[in-house]
Amino acid sequence: KAWEEGYTKNWNQGSSIHVGDPETSSHVQIVGNYIENGAQGVDIHGDEVTLANNITNGAFLGMKAMHGSRNTLIVGNQFSKCDINGVLLQPGVASHAAGAPERPDGNPEANVDGGSIVAKNMVSDFGYGNSNWIWGNERYPFEFSAGQMPDDPPLSDVIVEGNILYDPGRDGILVEGKPQVVPPRYLVAVEVSPDNPAGLKGPVNVIFANNLFDPGTQGVSKPPDLIQKQ
Repeated sequence: KAWEEGYTKNWNQGSSIHVGDPETSSHVQIVGNYIENGAQGVDIHGDEVTLANNITNGAFLGMKAMHGSRNTLIVGNQFSKCDINGVLLQPGVASHAAGAPERPDGNPEANVDGGSIVAKNMVSDFGYGNSNWIWGNERYPFEFSAGQMPDDPPLSDVIVEGNILYDPGRDGILVEGKPQVVPPRYLVAVEVSPDNPAGLKGPVNVIFANNLFDPGTQGVSKPPDLIQKQ
């Protein structure tokens, strides 16, 4: 089937830079790195992590923060030729409220996602990486997602300000040796997931200001009224 369709969804979980153990990792700085041809450029599972002035060139994912990543500062990075997301924030299976009864450690502190800032980052050439043939053109450069399990506390209190998403197709690219204006290789610039019928909780209080996002094939954002004017 994959051969006939010329398309398959293979996933590689490897990360070029990984901050692990979200229950204990905190106060980490990831600054001034160049990352090329990684599955996930930067994968953050921790609190008070600063990701600044890095370049990720040619990765499935530019960066993601999940599984209880709180007070993450994502500022001044370049995410180029990514094919799934440039920036992804999402609760994961390790996220939980304080005193979660199913936890083996009895009465743990909360391990939640949010209280974060995504500012002055640039996403360029989205969908033009080496893995576009796998993932296709139905992704989101910026994604703020619902959790993975019904008991995951929702992602909350995120400021998204002063970022740029630039689609090179609008300027014309070479297609069989001839310049041609082509559609974007993403559905919308930003997706904020709603609550899921399966009980997965969508993000709460995600605020957008002064971003410049080239629209995708279905507009700037999902839901459509998320960003009133660009």
